Amino acid sequence: MQKQQLEKVGVDVIENRYVMCVLNPWGKAPRYARGRVDTPKGQEKFFAKLPSQSKVLMPSCDFSAMVYHRLGEDRVVLKDAQEYYMIWQEAGVKRGEPMARFAAKILFDLYQETTLSEQEIRTLFAEQEVELQRIKQIGESAQAIIENVLKNRASGKDFKQALKNLEF
Repeated sequence: MQKQQLEKVGVDVIENRYVMCVLNPWGKAPRYARGRVDTPKGQEKFFAKLPSQSKVLMPSCDFSAMVYHRLGEDRVVLKDAQEYYMIWQEAGVKRGEPMARFAAKILFDLYQETTLSEQEIRTLFAEQEVELQRIKQIGESAQAIIENVLKNRASGKDFKQALKNLEF
């Protein structure tokens, strides 16, 4: 069963305004929303524009504390504005939409989920089946060796098989 791919959201907060960038599950097709963080209507607009179950990366501030409290630690990643956002700005990322998109891309890279094709999944299961059979053979062989040792019937063949089992 494949894990559900989720949208990633980057947020930039400048004074009393936010810019949100939503990337699709493949890290593309940015969509933007903006509003105020200091009014109840602006805050509700933020939550209304936020895709359900998406991960969010945003700078730490009073507003992000409220978002974190409402959505929980499994959905919200906070980065210190002075430590991260300021460094990204000094590195050339402009504030607003570019910064929100950059944050969303960072989040996408951090939490990128691996997807396998049906053929890759079948191949993986086949490899696991081969390994499982080998483990089963080793277990049966080890049991036979133990029985031979306990009955004082162990031979050089048993010793060679025990060494062969260790090579797995």
